[in-house]
Amino acid sequence: MGWISPTDFVDGGGVWTDEPLAYDENTVTYAYASALKSGWTDYFELTHPVADCDKVRIWVSILIANINTMEVDVFYYGDTWHNIYSGVIITDQFVEYPIGSTQSVTAIRIRFYSTKASAAGCRVHEADFNEVVGVVIVDGTGAGSGVGLATSTALLKVTGQGQGSGVGLFTSTALLTVIAQG
Repeated sequence: MGWISPTDFVDGGGVWTDEPLAYDENTVTYAYASALKSGWTDYFELTHPVADCDKVRIWVSILIANINTMEVDVFYYGDTWHNIYSGVIITDQFVEYPIGSTQSVTAIRIRFYSTKASAAGCRVHEADFNEVVGVVIVDGTGAGSGVGLATSTALLKVTGQGQGSGVGLFTSTALLTVIAQG
């Protein structure tokens, strides 16, 4: 599938401005946090309906050198936050942050660390989820065999053979081949 943009945001601390500009498909515009205190900023969270992802990418910039570290977390659907990056800030380009496996993800959250209080701030220009498409092959053979499958996004080939075989499928987005014989 490829890169998909967030659809909403959460600014729990109320320190960010122009939040929707962090997902408007334009790297010139940005969400902005200023008047930073010494230490970590509040999280800036970007959300999307559940998507199977293997990485995220983010384009950020900073306005002063004392903002020197950032953290990136992703939220697994029905689970909790997982940190996927904590380190040096790479600015003015897309940087990909791998999740480590394909997970059903609903949000990215970002925060920055400043070594001292400052009126200058940090910017999030764009953030995206890398939605992957899984390939699932399910084969149910034999009398009375049945196959049931639920997926959000997949390429599917489902076969069932034998007397009483049945194929049941729930999907929101799929390229599907179903063969039921018997």
